[in-house]
Amino acid sequence: MIQHEAERSRALSIHAAADGARANRAANSVGPTDGVGPGVGLGINGTAIQRLALSLQRSAGNRATTQVLLDLQRCGGERHAGCGCVSESSESPVPASVQRDQPAAGGAAAKFDLPSGSAFNGFGAGLLDILSRSFRDRVEGGSGAEKNLDNAFWAGTPRDFEQALVRLGTAGANLLQEIWDRSGSSLFKSLKYIQNLWSGTSRGFKFVTLDIPGLEKDLIGHSSFCRDTPTGESEHKPSRCYRELVAGAHGLHYCLHETGGCEVHIDMHQTVKKKDDDGTCAYSWRSLPMHWGEVFLGFSGESPFEKVDRTKAKIESLRKQVEKMPLSDSRVPDALKALASMEPKIQATETKARDLAVKGEAGEREAQGSIMPTVTAILDEAINLDLTLNPPLPEFGGGF
Repeated sequence: MIQHEAERSRALSIHAAADGARANRAANSVGPTDGVGPGVGLGINGTAIQRLALSLQRSAGNRATTQVLLDLQRCGGERHAGCGCVSESSESPVPASVQRDQPAAGGAAAKFDLPSGSAFNGFGAGLLDILSRSFRDRVEGGSGAEKNLDNAFWAGTPRDFEQALVRLGTAGANLLQEIWDRSGSSLFKSLKYIQNLWSGTSRGFKFVTLDIPGLEKDLIGHSSFCRDTPTGESEHKPSRCYRELVAGAHGLHYCLHETGGCEVHIDMHQTVKKKDDDGTCAYSWRSLPMHWGEVFLGFSGESPFEKVDRTKAKIESLRKQVEKMPLSDSRVPDALKALASMEPKIQATETKARDLAVKGEAGEREAQGSIMPTVTAILDEAINLDLTLNPPLPEFGGGF
């Protein structure tokens, strides 16, 4: 019932905006000088259209706005027998509706819960508890919680827990689950809060623990971890670090310090072949070149989830650019159509990626085959539009 009322309200907004534009056209027709091409008049001046567009975006979203603008740009919103506007405007692709920030349904309690169908219910229970506590305490102003889930708050306070997790990106969801899988509850029991996340040449997060000695004791006694040597932890001074016993593949690296903070990250090519009798790490020299290339030279392949997040951000950036362009710019109609094609595809791909992201490393392997080809094709479309809107400058001194 709510959904039907929302759709009805949106439809009324569309018709009202279009009717107003047509009336303005009749009163203020200025001919082809405001058109998007030779002999094509918008019927209302560009400033009026921009005001209309911004108003409609706020009330009905990008989908409704794009449809009205495509109609107006063609024939001022009218339909003429025998004219392409009869079919072209109604069939023009439009982007999927933007999800507007709305208060969480169900009151304050629902703000801190996940919907039953949320992909994030696939997280490990212990991991989900820490994430939920991190979000709740930051929203409620808990002491020491000021940097909790920091990435999710860069665009303002999320409306609820699920939106906070969405804002961490599919790459964020994936690294959280993989670190949980590799650590288990025996190590995560010491974690109170998760702070900012990152991915790239390594994937990890900073965290708060109230029991560094206890966590360090667990790492020392853990059969899958060893104490880093001074050389191995030199990039993380003054922290004391512990590596997972893995050589040439994904492996964890915990670094702890009382005042410098604590973090855990995945080294893409971990370097440990065994644990010596004194508990320190014995390194695999064969795996060191790859690890050093990542640490010092930035060599690292992009995961499917990182590419999904990058492509989504790219398309959002292009959308913002197009919305700021004057409607008299001849590139706007084609740009709108290109965005209308890309936006639903990246949204659908992101949804599929999120379902796989919460499966950790196994989900990444699956995504390499099922997500990577699709998102690569979408990114190519975005790059082509970017080149159209922002053509590269000619090389200095070209032709000499």
